[in-house]
Amino acid sequence: MKKLCFGTFATILKKCMAKRVTQKRLCGTMLLSIAPTYDISGEDGTVSDLILGKKIYHP
Repeated sequence: MKKLCFGTFATILKKCMAKRVTQKRLCGTMLLSIAPTYDISGEDGTVSDLILGKKIYHP
């Protein structure tokens, strides 16, 4: 079984979602489903870093 990094997974999901869903909302929702206290919805830099694989998620 192959594994995807978070950025690749989020990019694939974004391409399948409605155009009105932003990357920030998508990433924020994905992370909140794993760690309810980790809200990144207001952090543009963090979302960008996660999508580009620059930042590793540590709740």
